[in-house]
Amino acid sequence: MANNRSDRPLLEIKKSYAGQSSKEEEDHIENTSHSSQFNRMGLSVMTATALISGKIAGLGIQILPGAVARTGAWGLVVAIVALLLSAFSGTLLSKSWILLRQRYSKYRTEIHRYPYPALAYEAYGIWGRRIASVLLYLYGVAICTTGLLILSDNLHVLLKLLNVHLTACAYLPMVAVFVCPFLWMGTPKDFWFVGYFAIITAFTAGGFLFVGSLLDHDTYSGIDHPDEVEVDEIFSSMGDIIFAYAGQSVYPTVQHDMRNPEDFTTSVLLGYAITAIIYFPATITCLIIYGEGYRALHASNILDIVTSHFITVPFIILIMFYTIPVIIITSNPFFQDAEDFFNIPYVFTWKRCLLRSLYILLLLFVAMTFPHFTIFLPLIGGPLVAVVNFILPIVIYAKLVRMEPPASPPESIIPACLTNTCHVIIVLVAILGAGMSSGAAVYHLVTSHDGVYPPCYSNISNFYDFGL
Repeated sequence: MANNRSDRPLLEIKKSYAGQSSKEEEDHIENTSHSSQFNRMGLSVMTATALISGKIAGLGIQILPGAVARTGAWGLVVAIVALLLSAFSGTLLSKSWILLRQRYSKYRTEIHRYPYPALAYEAYGIWGRRIASVLLYLYGVAICTTGLLILSDNLHVLLKLLNVHLTACAYLPMVAVFVCPFLWMGTPKDFWFVGYFAIITAFTAGGFLFVGSLLDHDTYSGIDHPDEVEVDEIFSSMGDIIFAYAGQSVYPTVQHDMRNPEDFTTSVLLGYAITAIIYFPATITCLIIYGEGYRALHASNILDIVTSHFITVPFIILIMFYTIPVIIITSNPFFQDAEDFFNIPYVFTWKRCLLRSLYILLLLFVAMTFPHFTIFLPLIGGPLVAVVNFILPIVIYAKLVRMEPPASPPESIIPACLTNTCHVIIVLVAILGAGMSSGAAVYHLVTSHDGVYPPCYSNISNFYDFGL
């Protein structure tokens, strides 16, 4: 089956996929002519590492410490296991793209604007591509919506210190307008600096949270606390912990943009090592110092219990700074696929601006429908992250390696039996985590009125805090 498609450009399927002519020959010539120049201008190993780590840690540094603090030592164990499994699935995506480059010449000589769906297409055909594309679209909307919610929520907390009485709902349109122009940039090679910026701000924010938690030791040392962690807290935190390692959706796009895509596995491993260094010092100190107080006070955000304003203010500002790069990086795979579908050129045009501006309007609508990320994440984000980050890489790689072997298969020091065992474990953990997260969110919505937020547009009073 592989040989039947080996020399057939993926662009040729667009008639059946899009229902319209796609000028395959012109696109093929254009892609081929730009390929060598594209590779010479590609990303280095360290830049790809920065994009990976910046994408993962960008939102997780605010979410993971609170999720682990709510669930105690159990949450810390889950966070470590999730890190290892996510790194493993990331290497599988890297190997999958290497397989395609070895097996089909078009992936070495042409520019492809949708590498993740291309992996699904070569493994499972047109329906695999369609399913992967839909999942990636939904995933991108979920992650980017969470980014907008975190931006607006943090802006609300920050300006509340200045006695500004607007709510997070009122800030959502403002942050959407502010973020929109940043989305008009092209592909990862055009915003390589974003990864470095995200890492620097994430490191600094993690340092502020680490110091702030140490300063709060005496404040929370004598607080009374519940005897045990509630089951629904563990379930709902699973989605937050899985979300903290969300990143695989952009890996094929970053790998495609590298000068030497075969080096991407190194970037993945380095990226997760940097992420661990960013995450765990702050997460462990927050667990030790805030864990009991977090559960006793029923806090929904780690910022709710940090008492030092000279820590929380710069921490919030840093989070807001690196949330924007996360939205830029996460949304790019969708833009590449959508712009190819609508035949929008690679160069900067008004068509690109229009499409990407319409996308930010969609994100704004979703964010105003679910105006708080502590509800949105477990309900929607958890399952999508589990599928795109853990399950899809497994099923794609497993199918590709069972097809006709390439001339030189990618080297692996892991025995096949151990690899297959890891595949099963990752899929089971992903399904379990997604089910627990969504189940707890639905249960919370049905049984509790506390913390359930109506859509912003349901009442004009949602835009102003009259209680202040």
